[in-house]
Amino acid sequence: MKRISLLLVAATMISAITFVGCQKEVASTSAKKTNAGPLAAMTYPASCSAVCIEHGSGDYYTKTGSFTGAIGSNSKAIAYTVYNTETDFVVVLNYTRTPAASGSGSTVKVTVNGNDQTKVLTNSVNQTYTFPLASGWKACDVTTWSLTEVPLFDGALPITGGDTYGLIGVCNPCVNALTADYGCDGSVTFTFTATEAGPIVIQGGLTDDAIISTASSNVLTRNLTHPAVINSSSSVTRWEGTVEACQVVTVTITFEGGNGIGAWSAKRNDVVLGSTEAVACQ
Repeated sequence: MKRISLLLVAATMISAITFVGCQKEVASTSAKKTNAGPLAAMTYPASCSAVCIEHGSGDYYTKTGSFTGAIGSNSKAIAYTVYNTETDFVVVLNYTRTPAASGSGSTVKVTVNGNDQTKVLTNSVNQTYTFPLASGWKACDVTTWSLTEVPLFDGALPITGGDTYGLIGVCNPCVNALTADYGCDGSVTFTFTATEAGPIVIQGGLTDDAIISTASSNVLTRNLTHPAVINSSSSVTRWEGTVEACQVVTVTITFEGGNGIGAWSAKRNDVVLGSTEAVACQ
């Protein structure tokens, strides 16, 4: 994911009493917040479900733009960058007045989904507004935001504007996988995760002459009557149950004898979600 800084690009000033909204969906996978590099813009996705935030990366998809106006014969603008993190919706504003006057700035109210924050903006200095996301938010939830100057400083001729933003979801942190921790020492632990919740069957065996001492799972139930178990000569065990998305499932077996372990698989409705190869021990 390309990284961009969250620097604002000042808007082109237009000298006019009528205020013009100039918006563009520039937007980008941002860099970590500490990156002071230049903006590396890319097209905002046509679908908010087409991309996701890598948890903890500090990389976010941004929309940028500006709203412009005038104060007397001078032009002014408020440039914005909006994006969501894993927990917040963020609006970053930058007020610019041309020509700049000593102490020039503005007071701007930002409203996000009906919640207001009002802050003072100093000329050409970024100001950040942070709004917590609703509990249980999900990808593509629409966030409505707006800004307006309030009657202080330049507020007599207020710049106003706003837009909507489809929230970008957080990437699923897990994958479909089955792994085996085995060192030819008479004990093996299988670990499984699934990207989606649902039923799962984990099954595999040891080798001929192996005798199971203990067998347990933190989530699944051992099936002792399945034909694959009853008719096995290599201590096959079968584990069944329902797992949650990204839940860590373990199966641990201790045994004596034999010369390794056989191949194992994790399946859902005959679809293989993970597997391990046989391991031979001398």
